Order: sequence, then structure tokens, then C-alpha cells
Amino acid sequence: MMARLLASRFQTLVVMLGLCICGQASAQGAGSQPEISAPDSTTEPAPAPLMEPSGLRLSGSGKEKVPAAPGGLVAESSKSLGLPELGIGGIPLAQLLDSDATFSGLGSFTKLLPKYGISSYVHGIITAGIVGQTSPEPDLLNDHEGEDTPRFIGELTLFVGAELMNRVFVEAQVFFDAVDTTLSSDFAQLDLRVFREFLFVRAGRFLTPMGGINIYPEPQFMFPLTDMPMFYGNVIPSEWGELGLQFYGRYKWGDGRGLSYSFYVVNGLEQRVVNPGDPLTGGPLRDMRNNFLDTHNSHKSVGWQFQLEPSPGLTFGVSGYEGVYTETGQYRIYIGDAHMSWKRGKFTLRGEFATTLQETETNTLLKLGGYGLLSYRFKYVEPIVMVDAIRLDGSRELDRIAATFGVAVFPFPQKVPSSSVRASYAPRWNLQTGEIATHHLSLEARVAF
Repeated sequence: MMARLLASRFQTLVVMLGLCICGQASAQGAGSQPEISAPDSTTEPAPAPLMEPSGLRLSGSGKEKVPAAPGGLVAESSKSLGLPELGIGGIPLAQLLDSDATFSGLGSFTKLLPKYGISSYVHGIITAGIVGQTSPEPDLLNDHEGEDTPRFIGELTLFVGAELMNRVFVEAQVFFDAVDTTLSSDFAQLDLRVFREFLFVRAGRFLTPMGGINIYPEPQFMFPLTDMPMFYGNVIPSEWGELGLQFYGRYKWGDGRGLSYSFYVVNGLEQRVVNPGDPLTGGPLRDMRNNFLDTHNSHKSVGWQFQLEPSPGLTFGVSGYEGVYTETGQYRIYIGDAHMSWKRGKFTLRGEFATTLQETETNTLLKLGGYGLLSYRFKYVEPIVMVDAIRLDGSRELDRIAATFGVAVFPFPQKVPSSSVRASYAPRWNLQTGEIATHHLSLEARVAF
């Protein structure tokens, strides 16, 4: 392969030397011809060539059609380049010089992407902080999963994606936890535009469209407070990614007015037991994620979401999900969610309510949870107040209600990358005893770029 490439480059060099010699001889024999001056760098560049669906390109004059080069590259005509119609093995010289295989001066693969109509990007999020509470509650998911208190946080999230001709979109997320030194990913997906904004097809691993929090690429970062509401992770799975197929789109009838919708088929949640024959008791939802292989049963789960924006700043949404969640394929899980948000000027109101039904060998477990949040954004500071609660059949000792008081500080409110410092305090009451179960405190610094 290397020998063929060297031979091709040597052959190209020989031809170019021949052209130079011919050009010099021609210049010596044509002294009466006027000298061609270099183009003025201040003149306006020629317009980009127009692409036609047939794969042919209109030349600069708009009259001559030139075939596209292999791989989607457009070869300039010899006439427009001022080169003779000379070819090597039937390939025009102009096209040969523009070939990636023989011309290495174009640089890395990233620099080649725009030639094929591909735009790529890399974005990131960095979160660092400390969280602690008077009585650790590791069974509640949103405590950054750990019994140590206080506990440091150090996280890096990268989003890598590309877009092809505004029709094909790919994106993947990579998450690194500096404390546990673990590397993971919540989604890696490919989207295909089928019809304008009305219909897209998404395949791969994607965040499940459930509620008003799990729809964001990075829910932990997008939520205003340092900690998520308790229902997120205990009533519905948190940062819930599924493997499957999704159809989604949006119909818009005005500025800030529209209807978004999605339908999906996925592998679904799955409760795992340590030993065959162990009782199926429902179990925590966080342990049912990451079911990517049909190891135990081939049943699929289905879900949907509708989100209505009747006026600018006002949003209502409903979501549903159901499917088999046990290894035996005998018991099902049902999840429903309703959420809303209202933003008017600097004032924001958000709320969400979710419920889950889990069939078990003995009964059906009912899990409920929700939250309400108020905030007001000044230029540099945003105070936040939230009330949330959960009720969990099968784990009634974890029934909680909490009041959270938080503040977000934006040192550079008009700058990119965006950055903020956030702090919160939340007492949590045990609903069975009426006593305070723990005092929860956290401090975080966030940067997005």
C-alpha cells in the first residue's frame, strides 16, 4: 500500500515537472502575449459553486457541468484552473491534485471534514465541589451515591458530535468521575432527519424522554440546584439511558409556541437477582438500568412523551412508559409523569409529579414523588427555593419531604464559557416519624464550554 502511494506521488511529481518545463518553453516562445497579473487580494472572492441533486456541479460561469469527484469531492474543471486537459490513468490532473490519497498537505482528518459537508464539535462540562449531611442516606440515589460525608465531587463530561448536510446527526457523551476514577457514557446516538422538523429517527443509546429533567443532555448540570429532587432516581430512574429506536419531532405554529412528541421502543429496565429463584421484590430503580443485551428475555418496552408550549415561556408535558422488567418476563412496570415550567422575565416556576407501578410476586408497589421550584434571576445572583417529597412502597422507611434553599452566583453572566458557583441547604423529614432525618449541604462550581 505504501509503495503504491509513493509511486503515485512520484508520478504526480513527474507530471508537474513536465508542466513547468512546458510552461517555461511556452513562455519563451510567446513573448508577444500579455503577462498575467496576480489577483488582487482585496477583491471580493467568487461565489461558491452551486450543488445539484444529481451530483453534478455548475461551474463558475453557471453554464458548464463538471462531474463530482469520488467520495463527494467536487473536481474543478481544467479550464477554470488554467490547466490543460491532462490525465493519468484517465483521471484529470486537477482531480488528482485534489485527492486525499495523494495530497497530504490538507492536514488532519478534522480539517478534511468540511470538504465532505461535515461540521463537528466538542463541548464539555466540569463540576467540582463538596457535599455532606449529618446522617448519610446511601439508599437515596441523589446523595451522589456514597456513605462518606463530607464527600468531594469532581466530574468531567464531554459531548462529541457531528452533522452531515443538516440531515444526519451523531453525538456521544463521555463521563469521567475523578473521585471514583470511572469512565462511562449515558448516550451515543445517531439521528436522521426524515421530514423537516416534523419527524426524526434516532437509534442507539439515548436518554429516555421521561419528564422535564431527563430530557436534557446533562440533567445534573442543567438543574438549577446542586442536588436533584428526591423522586429523580427513586420514583423514575435518574440519567436514564436506553438502547433502542425513537421517533420524534416538533410542530411549531409561532414564536415560542409548538408541540413536541416522541415515541420509542427500547430494551427496557430489568431487575437482576443474585441467585436464580431469589424473590422479585421490586428493588431500586437505579439497579435496573443498563440493560443492553437480551440475555434473559427478549421483551421490549415502549414509551412516549408530548410537550405543549401554548405561549412563550409556558410548557406542559406528559410522559408514559411500560414493559417487562424482570428476568423471568412475568412482571411489568408502568411509569407516568407530568411536568410544567413557566418562565416570565426573571421569574421561573417549575414542577413535576411522577408515579411508578411495579408488579412483584406478592403485590404491586406504588411509588410517588414530585417537586415544586421557584427562582428569580438577578444579574449575578439567582436565589432558589424547592419543596419535594417521595413515598415508596416496599421502602416506606425512606419516605421523605424536604425543603431546599439554594443560591447560584454567576461571576460572568454574559460570557462564554458559562460558569457559576452554587450552594444549597436542605433539611429532610422522615414522613413516618415526623423527625428530621438529615441536614443536607452542598457547594459546587460549574463551567460549561
